Amino acid sequence: MISVLRQRNFGLLWLGGLLSLIGDWAFYSLTPVFVLDRTDSVFLSGLVWTLSALPMVLVGPFVGVYVDRHSRQRIMVWTAIAQSMAMAALLIVGGGIGIWFAMGIILIEAILATIYFPAENALLPMLVPEQDRPTANALNALNDNIARIVGPFLGVAL
Repeated sequence: MISVLRQRNFGLLWLGGLLSLIGDWAFYSLTPVFVLDRTDSVFLSGLVWTLSALPMVLVGPFVGVYVDRHSRQRIMVWTAIAQSMAMAALLIVGGGIGIWFAMGIILIEAILATIYFPAENALLPMLVPEQDRPTANALNALNDNIARIVGPFLGVAL
């Protein structure tokens, strides 16, 4: 497993993916609490989770075709930049504009993540030799699980 992580390109992708997923889970787990605190509405708090999952259902089936026809690296870079800009807008504006602005950012983040992750998965076979692909796939699955544990904890801590 360590030998796969030592492959420079995969190691960087893996570490970047881990940090990105931790941030996503911190954001997605803390946002419903923020919305509930600001609005006292369980409905709006639940709407956060709906907006987080909706793009995977509506956009997800079509993203694979897009990813296969374009540069995976460019897709990943531009979606990461767009996610950063959306988060910066949320940090700069904060809750001042209102909950619906935050809901819009949540939807944008979820759409961008729906585009990013298929590109990452499609890039994986280009980065590691065939004999290392099962280990690389297992490490990517490990990323998801580590992020689901660490992300919400960091979100609450921050």
